[in-house]
Amino acid sequence: DKIAIKVQPRPESNFNWSENSMNAIPTIQFEVNSETATNWEWNFDNGMTSNKKKPVVTFRKKGFYNVKLTTVNTEGCAKISQQQLEISTDYNLLAPNSFTPNADGINDDFIPKALDILNVNFEMSIFDKRGLIYSTKSVSYPWTGSNQRDGGVCPQGAYVWTVKYKDHDGIDQIYKGTINLLK
Repeated sequence: DKIAIKVQPRPESNFNWSENSMNAIPTIQFEVNSETATNWEWNFDNGMTSNKKKPVVTFRKKGFYNVKLTTVNTEGCAKISQQQLEISTDYNLLAPNSFTPNADGINDDFIPKALDILNVNFEMSIFDKRGLIYSTKSVSYPWTGSNQRDGGVCPQGAYVWTVKYKDHDGIDQIYKGTINLLK
């Protein structure tokens, strides 16, 4: 007896990317170069994955990333391709590292610049060694060095900030950094 076996072709699994710093937010636009693939699974080597044909990704830390794409065609055949991507700079919401709340009209408050550009609902919190001292959900109310906990003015020093928001895909984004209050 003879058994006919039909071997299905594997899908193409090539991709390319382009940098896009639209609105000063550094993003990488990835794109699948395959006519035969119907499903795409991306692993960006930064904790993020996607199943979109043209995902847009922001890499927060500089370094080398091994981006892997798995494509699947209608027959269920899969193929993997991988490319290394180099990110040359860190990205942390375009936040400055210091400010001087001395009412001179220059650098008197703190809010990461990207929050104005992103146009998302967010919550920014500022912490000292004892806990939360300031919180805002509006770019119109940046931190001016005040302490919401006791109504006082914060002394010179380093403070931790966090920003939480949902991106346009509904994924929680959390950024953290340090801001130096200088007198």
